[in-house]
Amino acid sequence: MARKAPPRTGRPVPVGLELQIVRLLVAHPPLALEIDASALAAFQFFGAEPAERLAQLVAAAQSLGPNGSFAAFAQHLKSQGDEYEGIIAEVVQESESDFDAVRLLLRGAIRQVKNDALKQELSQLFAAGLSSDEIGVRYRELTSQQDQLLREAQAELANR
Repeated sequence: MARKAPPRTGRPVPVGLELQIVRLLVAHPPLALEIDASALAAFQFFGAEPAERLAQLVAAAQSLGPNGSFAAFAQHLKSQGDEYEGIIAEVVQESESDFDAVRLLLRGAIRQVKNDALKQELSQLFAAGLSSDEIGVRYRELTSQQDQLLREAQAELANR
């Protein structure tokens, strides 16, 4: 009788936006080529370890290039361990999805992570008890970034 691997302790399973991003990247590795440094930085919102895992996943998918296939990426991930086994099995069960629609989903998810990170920083800024002058510049920077994310989302909706 084969022994089961011990459970991964201390490694929370991705949920919510993190899980959505992981699933999209596993299913469509070329999308990782669109993930830039600002997106990778925003993944810190999930915590240091999940952000590191996402960065590794992105780097592995990017290494396949623009023609990287799900099958090749799934094989690579399986060779690294069983961490993505469940997600790979789910992707196999799904019907083929429209690449452009999936690209928009990924962009929206990353925008949401960036926005959530900005909101968190704004909350921390106000909780720090600084004076209005001390808060002012950073507040304007953060709200400007939020406005930019909103404009990106509106532009994508207009182009659909």
